Amino acid sequence: MRTWEQTSTGVIGRFTPEQIWFFRTNFTDILALLDEVIAAPGPPDPGFALLVWPKLDEEARPPARTALASSRSVLLQAVHTIPAAGNTVRIESGSTTWAWIWALQDIRAVLVTRLAGNAEQRDLDWLGRVASELAEAALPFSDVGRPIDS
Repeated sequence: MRTWEQTSTGVIGRFTPEQIWFFRTNFTDILALLDEVIAAPGPPDPGFALLVWPKLDEEARPPARTALASSRSVLLQAVHTIPAAGNTVRIESGSTTWAWIWALQDIRAVLVTRLAGNAEQRDLDWLGRVASELAEAALPFSDVGRPIDS
């Protein structure tokens, strides 16, 4: 069963209550990590920055704080679409679609990093499938920043 489908106003995803909890918990955990890194004195932790931007080198670290703040803003956009009740996620813009895809991929990276490579492969595969299905469902209207219904 596919998790995402097109509607006349965008894309909807139907998930179990456990999956909604998983998204909320992991998205907010990543937000908390970003907040810690952004607020910390000195340059961002290279390990965390490299998790988010693998090609970030020594010279690029000072502007990384700004980039991390930008990523936090994107992730927050995805968090706001997680329902407080129910099991349906509604995405109505291309930018929110990309926010979700970014967040799903970031969860995968954080899980692998936190669990030192021992993350459940089925969880990683599922997250990859959810991101892939979202990209496919949103393809007709995936221009970042362009409303889906225009």
